[in-house]
Amino acid sequence: MRVRRLSLASPGPAPGPGEAVTLDLRESRHGALVLRLKEGDEVELVARQGIAKAVVTASAKKPVPSLTLTIITPFEKERVPGGPTLLLPLIRPARFEWALEKCVELGAARLIPYSSSRTRSSGAAPDRAARWERIAAEARKQSGAAYPLEILPPEELPRLLERIKDCGQGQYLCLLDREGPPLALSLGPGAPVTLLVGPEGGLSAEERDAALKASFRPFSLGPGRLRTETAAVAALAIIAVSQKP
Repeated sequence: MRVRRLSLASPGPAPGPGEAVTLDLRESRHGALVLRLKEGDEVELVARQGIAKAVVTASAKKPVPSLTLTIITPFEKERVPGGPTLLLPLIRPARFEWALEKCVELGAARLIPYSSSRTRSSGAAPDRAARWERIAAEARKQSGAAYPLEILPPEELPRLLERIKDCGQGQYLCLLDREGPPLALSLGPGAPVTLLVGPEGGLSAEERDAALKASFRPFSLGPGRLRTETAAVAALAIIAVSQKP
């Protein structure tokens, strides 16, 4: 039986078992008109705190779609151990958002957008943060990922590398590069991995040197030249397979 999932867009504390919540118009429309939910139907409710089971206690299609749920189980709060962190340059918005969606589907734990000497600044517009969160929430709902993708504010690459240099011990720091050995399937389950993907044209010589000084190791995804978002997805897929229990 297909699991029916809805999203709870709430920045506050997650409701507990027995509490009722009314979904926003977008999710109410999806639940009442698309999924055709009625009173007594059980669903999975996705929030930033995890996933909880809920039951429909009120559903209306007219005059305005409305859907009220009562929470049955607590939201799961634990993050999947070892989910990779992806450092992704601020490439063109449509391509960045596609990669963001695939990050959720492939089990990434954290996404850190960055700007560099070869990236556009338009992707870092303040109004994009809310859109990124919506895209991640929709991808999570569709894929069934139990835990949210943490999206950090964009940083300049030099500052980001300095921070990782100071606190990155104990992690696999992987620089996707045309040089170096193939990204191996030898990472154990739960191994913390941070992936640094370069922009179109690659990192500058200075940026690459800074990454190596921050203990990143170069790994190759093959002889071909991949787009930034393609390289990110390929690497995340390899890690997902290598960390499969």
